Amino acid sequence: MRAIIVMTEQTPPLELGCVLGLAAAARTETLLVSATGGAVPLAQNLFADTLAADDISGAVDCIVILSGPDASALSEAPLGKHLRYWLRQEKPCLAVGPAVHALARLGVLEGLSVAVPQGDVISLSRTHADVTALDTLMACDGRVFTCAGGAAALDAMQLFLSGIAQAMDASPQEIAEACLAPPPRPLHTPQRPPVLSPGDSAPGSLHRAVAEMEGALDTPRPIPEIAQAIGLSQRQMERLFLTHLGATPAQHYRAMRLTRARRDVTDTTTPIVDIAGRHGFSNAVHFSRAYKQLFGRPPQRDRILARRKPA
Repeated sequence: MRAIIVMTEQTPPLELGCVLGLAAAARTETLLVSATGGAVPLAQNLFADTLAADDISGAVDCIVILSGPDASALSEAPLGKHLRYWLRQEKPCLAVGPAVHALARLGVLEGLSVAVPQGDVISLSRTHADVTALDTLMACDGRVFTCAGGAAALDAMQLFLSGIAQAMDASPQEIAEACLAPPPRPLHTPQRPPVLSPGDSAPGSLHRAVAEMEGALDTPRPIPEIAQAIGLSQRQMERLFLTHLGATPAQHYRAMRLTRARRDVTDTTTPIVDIAGRHGFSNAVHFSRAYKQLFGRPPQRDRILARRKPA
């Protein structure tokens, strides 16, 4: 199998290493490709030797797309032209981190669900309404695999190669064993544990309760319903939360919703009243009062201060 690894300057060495290691274990031929070819800087005194995109010829079986913080080169000529062509040939593709934004700009992600870093979910949704942005480690929609980046690139490459196993000479288990890699995490693993989640030593029933809350932050469920879902009485659940978290279930649930809402407050210009309704608060006054109690200042003030932070 022949894999094209498209990359830009400042591609994280960790991500590139994960991809190259697993590709080698799968006995896959890899070609490193950049816009102009030559030595591409990754980090201080660290470079990758690449071919120019215009010099690539012959069949391509799959594409892996990596990027540094500035992914603009991926959507511009000459890389953009080649990427659009390869993807329209329905070649399997894995895009990692900021590279997902570049594919969105190329117009090849319309109608797809993609994984992006948690802080990019709102911005990508705002600029590309036809793309569904997820704050999971990875996502797979048809032949397009996406990954939020970092160490998750190791998981993503294993799952990506597993998805095209018919074109490989090695099984997914052989790939993992050859790289001394652990089994990949599930595809839709959240990037972060549940907001304000309890420690690992907490009872399993508490973890389940927090997971139930995490799954219904925008449309809050009644506490008795959550207690029933995890097999406890409401009284037992209250004792559990007070013992291990120092708060009632309702207080903890509200803090989780407010923490999620704070991203909208500081990262968007959405009216506060709309944010309140989006996160299950009956009105903006109630939302602002609860927000100030948790974070020390009202949402309007928090938004102003967030805009003043240096870039």
